[in-house]
Amino acid sequence: MIHRDIKPDNLFVVEVPKEQLKVLDFGVARVRQSQTEVSRLTQVGQVVGTPLWMAPEQVLGRDVDERADLYALATVLYTLLARRFPFEGGAMSEVVMSRLSGEAQPVGEFTFLGEPIPKKLQQVVAVCLARDVGRRMTSAQAMVDALNEVLRGLAQPTSDEPEETPSGRWSIFKRRS
Repeated sequence: MIHRDIKPDNLFVVEVPKEQLKVLDFGVARVRQSQTEVSRLTQVGQVVGTPLWMAPEQVLGRDVDERADLYALATVLYTLLARRFPFEGGAMSEVVMSRLSGEAQPVGEFTFLGEPIPKKLQQVVAVCLARDVGRRMTSAQAMVDALNEVLRGLAQPTSDEPEETPSGRWSIFKRRS
């Protein structure tokens, strides 16, 4: 399935039976019939989705695959980390146009709260935001594997943290009471 409208409004965290991220609103999704064929619920050339979160090929109305969803998810992740979009522009049309003409700005070495962003996470975000669809990760599983590797690294204390103290890094992802 290709969702085609991944954005913060369509992502929801549930806590039962365990904390999970749920994807909502499959109104413009396309169902993959086989590895290479996708049902034509919409016509090629028709732009569907929310422009600020769309992959370049989707903005252009081209046929999309799951890499467009990975692009959108990386855009969400980027905005969580940096509290800004990966492309410059004051108006939505400027942001969309800069997405079509250039590469995303690097997410940076620190979150908007000043916490270090692991190099591996910077790389995952950059690869998934590549303008050229052929340079992106090829599957959701590849992105999950890469993000799990980042999480395993976060669980390890850094050299400047005492072994007995849990990592204080990444408070932006910790639940607030």
